[in-house]
Amino acid sequence: MSTVDPDAARRARASRTPTERDQLLPGVLALLGAAALAVSIASMGRTPDDWSVEQSTLSLLLGAAGSLIGALAVIGGLLGWVRTTTKNPRLLGWSVPIGLALVGAGLGLLLMGQTVVALSLLGVGVVLGALGVVVRGRRSARLDVEEEIMRTSTPVTGQVTNQGYTHFGDSSRILTSVTYAFSDAQGTRRFVQRSAMIEADDPILEGESVDVWYDRQDPSNEKRIVVRRRR
Repeated sequence: MSTVDPDAARRARASRTPTERDQLLPGVLALLGAAALAVSIASMGRTPDDWSVEQSTLSLLLGAAGSLIGALAVIGGLLGWVRTTTKNPRLLGWSVPIGLALVGAGLGLLLMGQTVVALSLLGVGVVLGALGVVVRGRRSARLDVEEEIMRTSTPVTGQVTNQGYTHFGDSSRILTSVTYAFSDAQGTRRFVQRSAMIEADDPILEGESVDVWYDRQDPSNEKRIVVRRRR
């Protein structure tokens, strides 16, 4: 028997902001899973001619099992990584786990003696990882600007003038570009577009009121305009 409400604890875990530590396990899964996948596939193509049918069959079965486990580990790692970045945009993005998977595959092939392909995968993986670090730095800088604007200015009321979509189709969410309008301190009506992931159960609609922060000294600078939906 517990003195903690399990529903409240589950909601607290769901609302917790992930940190770099939460990306460790998905990253390891992507790296090791890709390595196991590469080794398993390579091993299935290297069955010695002098093996018996039973040995060859066992080798193929082990290779297929390793490939399946490795593939599942990579998929789980990628999904887990994306889940953390969705909740915390300051974390490393999706290119990093893909880079880790390529590095893992490269290491696996290097172990199996396929040097040329292995080095190519390692090179691409390192480039993707470096790209992820650069993108994270730029994204963090943009978020710092948004926080500074929100901290030092008072929001005005804006409206959605173009919701950017007509229907969701078979998907429960859609990535679209939403257009907002607001009036600055001089009464000039201004428009700004922002990409947004819209959920089917929480659609954004034309005419909806939003909060808009902007730089009073430079209201035309779209990089210093922040839009937030009202909840």
